[in-house]
This record gives sequence, C-alpha cells and structure tokens, in this order.
Amino acid sequence: MVQDVPAGEAVFIDFAGRTMEVIDSQTGQVQSRQLFVASMGYSHLTDVEAIPTQRSSDFITVLDRAIRFFGGAPRTIVCDNFKAAVVRADRYEPTIHQALADLAAHYGTTITPARVARPQDKSRVELSVRYVYLRVIGPLRRRRFFSDHELNSAIGEQMQMGNDRLMQRYGVSRRHRFDLDERPALAPLPAQPFEPIYRRQLKAQKNNHVYLAQDRTYYSLSYTCIGNTVEVIYTARLVKIFHQGQCVSVHTRTYVPSAYVTKTEHMPAAHQAMLNRHT
Repeated sequence: MVQDVPAGEAVFIDFAGRTMEVIDSQTGQVQSRQLFVASMGYSHLTDVEAIPTQRSSDFITVLDRAIRFFGGAPRTIVCDNFKAAVVRADRYEPTIHQALADLAAHYGTTITPARVARPQDKSRVELSVRYVYLRVIGPLRRRRFFSDHELNSAIGEQMQMGNDRLMQRYGVSRRHRFDLDERPALAPLPAQPFEPIYRRQLKAQKNNHVYLAQDRTYYSLSYTCIGNTVEVIYTARLVKIFHQGQCVSVHTRTYVPSAYVTKTEHMPAAHQAMLNRHT
C-alpha cells in the first residue's frame, strides 16, 4: 500500500544498523558510535548524528537536537521499538519511555511506535537509512576521526550535500521540498529549551534529607516525611520532592559532592531552636 505522509505530519527516527568509529587521540582506543537518523515523512529531509550509545540520555539529547534542526515540531514522531523509546511493546497500548513522553509533551507532539515486525510502518526512515549508507558511511569509510565533533562535522557536510541533491522522483531537492511545503506546516518551537526530567523513588532519612546518588548530594524536606518513600523529580536546574502527590520541597540543584542543601523550615522545632542558639 502506498503511504502518503502529509507535510508536517511525521518525523521518522531510527538507528542505522552499522556504526562508525572514533579514535581516542590520547590512548589510541577505537570507540564505536551509533548513527541516529531522523527523516521528515513528506520531504525526506534527513538529519544524521553520531552518538556514543543508544541509551535513553543520549537518545533524548540527539532527538531534541533533530527537532531543532528541522526548526519545528511535527504532529507525531514515529519510532522503532528500541529500549530507549519503548519500555513495553504492544500492538494497541505500547508503554513509552517517560523521558520520551516528556520531550513529546514539551514540543506538543505525540509518539507513535511502529508495530512489532511491521517494517512498513517506518519504511520512510528505512529508505533514509539506506541513503545514509550511500551518502555517509560509504564516502567516509576510509577516513579516520579523532573526536565526536570531527566525525559529526564530516557527517553534516555529507548530509548537506545529500539534502541539497536533486531527487529524480520530485524534480527538486529534499531541502527545497521541505522549505517550500513542510516547514510552514510544523508547529513552532517553544521559547524555552527542553530539559530532561529524571525521577527517583527515595526514602526520607532520619535527618529529614533525601540522598541523590547521581550528585552525591543531600536535599532537605519536611521532618514530617521522615521514614516515608517520596518521589524526587529533578532537572539540570531544579530538584522537587513529592509526597503523596504533593510537592513538599523545591531546591536549586547543586553538583557539590557530599553537600547538604537545607531549608530551615524543614527542621523540627527543636533543631531550629538549636540552630538559633548557635547563630
């Protein structure tokens, strides 16, 4: 069945099966890099970037950059069922990774996982992956790269030529078709950049703090929550602590190891009195 994708309807994303390599200039160690591919469904304008892994943190970061590369948000993002995107594959109600759902909410779009064992659902990006083999992996296969920046600069140059190349089927380039029809159909980008949101279930310690192991830092919350399990939601700038659905503490995130970030009002009365005596 021929699948026509309206302008601005969807961006198709996937990882290429083959990887590329970066040589550590200090140790000489060869490190593999995954190739992330994002292709607009109507114009076939394609963005490619090499990243260290397919883990959620790398995937979300590169997808965010891809959306900003296109300069607008499509109505949906069609992805394969890799672990960074889909927690549990299901034909009717797949479970989307929370970080991906947060990104979709930020840009006002939706996530549409391809059906399991149904490659036709993402045939557009499969064609783009083949094009990446032709335009990127083939021409660069004999070159050596000593940094991610060097590798991605070379990939960008190749894809710029590919996106500006005339398509025989349409008589125009991917870039021209995108600028003419698809860019106006995309939703405008939010003023604020996307910040990944992380969640942890932690126990409030006896000193009315929770320990965020990622930063090795302690954050205070009300002493009434001691002994309870709370949800800690944090970004690069803020740490919020929730108990029974209610926000009980907000802190500016710090990256100082072993630091205690404490608000006086979170202390029991006896501790506040002792603090006042010393001040």
